[in-house]
Amino acid sequence: MIRNTAESHLRKKTGEELQHWLRDQLRKQPFVTDPSMVQSQKMSAHGEDILMHDEVRRNLPVSFECKKAKSGFAPAYNALQQAVRQVADMASTKEITPIAILQQDGFEPIAVMRTDDLFKVFLGNMENEEEEENANDVH
Repeated sequence: MIRNTAESHLRKKTGEELQHWLRDQLRKQPFVTDPSMVQSQKMSAHGEDILMHDEVRRNLPVSFECKKAKSGFAPAYNALQQAVRQVADMASTKEITPIAILQQDGFEPIAVMRTDDLFKVFLGNMENEEEEENANDVH
């Protein structure tokens, strides 16, 4: 519970740092041709945390909600770390993406993965779609 204005500002600053980190990661993606195409929403504003230009959204059709806390996410991180270890122990020539699937009673299952893996999956899907489109082109 937030008890005073100073605590409220500190929490907003902490959350804002995560939003700015994600904004900067998105701006590095090949389909972002101008930094203004990806913006961090102002703190306490309603709606999604990351605002994306339509062209970016076409390539990355997701909506981001950023949550940062000192604690409380340990079970999610532990499950993901276990998935990462299991991938490391596999003998595979394919690149395997570790994903943890979590479910709390009364809620639908959710998937947790590292941010860089999320971008790899989307970029890989984009490349596959382009290859399929090019294969269908008449020359």
